[in-house]
Order: sequence, then structure tokens, then C-alpha cells
Amino acid sequence: EEKDMDFPRNMVQETKALNVFHQTGFMLDVKNLRFILPEEEKIYEFLTEDIEYYMNKFEVLITDRFKTKQIIKPKMESLGVKVENDLLSIDLSHIQIDPEELESMMEQYRLKKKYHRLKNGAFVDLEQNEELRFMDQLVTGMDLTSQDLKQKEIVLPVNRTLYLNQLLKGMQGTEVIKNQEYREIVQELEQETIDKPIILPHHLQADLRYYQKIGYQWLQVLDHYHFGGILADDMGLGKTIQILAILLAYQQSCKNEEQTDEYG
Repeated sequence: EEKDMDFPRNMVQETKALNVFHQTGFMLDVKNLRFILPEEEKIYEFLTEDIEYYMNKFEVLITDRFKTKQIIKPKMESLGVKVENDLLSIDLSHIQIDPEELESMMEQYRLKKKYHRLKNGAFVDLEQNEELRFMDQLVTGMDLTSQDLKQKEIVLPVNRTLYLNQLLKGMQGTEVIKNQEYREIVQELEQETIDKPIILPHHLQADLRYYQKIGYQWLQVLDHYHFGGILADDMGLGKTIQILAILLAYQQSCKNEEQTDEYG
């Protein structure tokens, strides 16, 4: 502003300060005698990076309204998962994201954007965010929609349990609450934890190799929990004999049930 001053101006320092404003994207609003950041991306950069430089270099005074322009990372304090009546239930009620903004936020996340701007002016950091990565993998891997995520509880077929368990391993800062039935299913489905003896059906007129026995046991577990499964060994490795063993075990199981019903 052009006016008489009662003290000498330091034009060198003023020029350096103006250069700082220009370098960080500020533009001069001549009419209102102020500098403004008109670009949304520059505002985000200012809030995440440049503000620290300004605070180290100048005395910075901020308004209450400026305090609302914060960078937030949506957090999921806890997540409940349970299996009941052959259904998998996921409780999403504790995620700190407005359901009405979730769809647009997820779209920006999939486009690899750095941030999403909320309706109140705050920014959501979309980079290296475990919660959003979990939500995205939940949608894409389980054929859900953004509308499904707006529900406090998602109910899925129980055969999605193993996939969900893999996703939960990446949720380091979230308390995951699992019911007993869910824990039992995961424990048995995790192949490396299966150490019980493999009992082949009687009257099976074949000697199964070790990997064929493992395949047989794996199919038995899937059948027990009413899961679908695919036996995808290479040609010549004995898929047929494994399936025949499964059918024979199933036949014997049905006979045992009939005898139990007959004799009480």
C-alpha cells in the first residue's frame, strides 16, 4: 500500500518476503490489498508443507477459520467381524468418514490423488492411508459398491472369510474384534496351521502322495464350511483321485448318518 511511513523501509527484506509468497503460489489481489492462494492444490501444499516454513521464517498469526482448514486422516478405531448362521458380518460403524462423502473420496483415492477436499473445506490425506486401502480392497475384492459401504454393517457369504482375514493383516492401527466362530474358521483355513492327521476314507483303493493328501484335506475343510473351491493342480498331478477320495468320504459320511438315524 502506497503511503507515508514513519520509519525507513527495508526493500531488500520486503522483496525476499514477496518472493516467498510468489514461490508458494500466492497471487496479489490488488483490489483488496492481500495475497491469495486461488489453486486448491497450492492450498493443500501450503497446509501440509509450506506453513512450517512460514512459521520458522515469520511470526504467523492465524484466524479461527483458518484452524478449520486442517489435514485429516480418516481413522478406524475398531472393526468388528463375526460369523453367524453361515454369514460373515463386518461392522464399519467406527470409521471416521462421513458416509455422504465416502464415494467421492474413494474415487479420488483410486485416481492416486494426494488429497480429497471435504465440503467443510478440510482436506483428507489420501496417501499411505491404511483405512482407505482396506476400504478399496474390500469393495473391489468382494464386489461391493460405495452404497454398501454407507451401511454400518456389511453382510457377506462366509466364504469371503479368508480374503477378509488377509486384508485385516494390514490394519496395524485398528483394533479388530473377532467372534469365536470367525477365529475357528480362520485357524482351520490357514493351511500352515493344519497339523491334525489326515484320515483318508476307507476302501480307497489308491495310495495318495503327500501333496494329494493335503489337497484332499483342504477340500474337506472347504466342504465343511460350505465354501466353494477350485482344485487347480497341473495336468497329471492327480486331481481326479483327490476328487474321488472326496466323493468316497462323502458317500461314507451319508451312510453313517443313515445308520445313526436308523439306530438312534
